[in-house]
Amino acid sequence: MNTIDTAPTELPLYPKISSIYNKIMQLAIAIVLLIVLLNVWLGSERQYQATVQRHFTFIGHQLAQQIGLSIDALMAQKHHQKTLEQYFAKLATLVTVHDAHLYDDTGQTILSTDNAESIQQLYGISKDEPNSSGQYVPFVVDIHSAKFTGYLRITLVKQKLLTELQHQNYNQQQLTRLMLLFAGFIGFLLTRGFSRFSRQGFRVARVNSPKKG
Repeated sequence: MNTIDTAPTELPLYPKISSIYNKIMQLAIAIVLLIVLLNVWLGSERQYQATVQRHFTFIGHQLAQQIGLSIDALMAQKHHQKTLEQYFAKLATLVTVHDAHLYDDTGQTILSTDNAESIQQLYGISKDEPNSSGQYVPFVVDIHSAKFTGYLRITLVKQKLLTELQHQNYNQQQLTRLMLLFAGFIGFLLTRGFSRFSRQGFRVARVNSPKKG
């Protein structure tokens, strides 16, 4: 009796998908992940810039308040004019201070540091004057003492105050870049490993056809 020939069969354990479809899917997933990563990075950068601005505003107000208290104390002295001039001369030597103005309650200038700029010059309102308000930021505090009522306007150099914070941000960005490089390398290794595993690991041996008896 002749036996019935059976054709070689292969029973795949997963649906056959063309290599082109696999590549398209991998490319689409990579693009989506890249978009997500860019959104996260942009959100982090916006949050950092907002934190920098809050930090600068807080430090600027604190510094202006401290200088205002010092001027208030100097005003209580007998020969305060000479002492104030010496104090303003010291303020002019600070790298974080661009200039300082002391006004009375009517707005008249009583004392100012050397090379002091007006608001018109600072914001470029005057003719042929550049707008430097992004680099130099003014802060105003009221001064009320027993013998004097007025206010102080001190203009701070923004970059000098933010140097330390920006240095910390630079280090954090360097660490983030290093982590992204490692993540990309690990993803490449995993992709190669899974690709080889899918081609070789899930294959069922062919069933040999029985010989004719």
